[in-house]
Amino acid sequence: VAGAVDLSPNLSAGIGLNFWSGNNEYQLTFREDDVVDIYTFDQFRQDNVIRSDISGFNVTFGALYRMNSIMRLAATVSTPTTLTITEEWETRDKTTFDAEPDEVFDDGGVTEYKIRSPFTFTGGAALNLIGLVTVSGQIEHNDWSQLSYRTDPPIDGISQNEANDEIE
Repeated sequence: VAGAVDLSPNLSAGIGLNFWSGNNEYQLTFREDDVVDIYTFDQFRQDNVIRSDISGFNVTFGALYRMNSIMRLAATVSTPTTLTITEEWETRDKTTFDAEPDEVFDDGGVTEYKIRSPFTFTGGAALNLIGLVTVSGQIEHNDWSQLSYRTDPPIDGISQNEANDEIE
């Protein structure tokens, strides 16, 4: 959702409300086969799955200055985005032995945590050289050292402060 207004004939300003959402699925399978029959098992298999749902919100402020009929300058500032991540994880191990019954281990759960991105500063310029040719450029700055967990991280045994030291 966004809107803008002309503050003067050469200056426009706007605001955008940004709603973030998405999902991700990560799968990893490890398999080991005793094809030479050295060990007491025939096969070991481990399957891991992590499903993540992501949501968040932030605001972007922008301005456009028309220097003359061929030159435009623009700038935006985006507030930090706090993303809420809900992860559902599953792990399953199965060992098939030579002479013993199979051994199966299943585990899983759901965890939720929040992570916050830094401010984003963007500047750009456009130059209309000839009626049909426009040259433009943009530069963006993010101080990723400001990325931080806003809640306990999804890692057992690590505090929020320790995780923020690591993520930095």
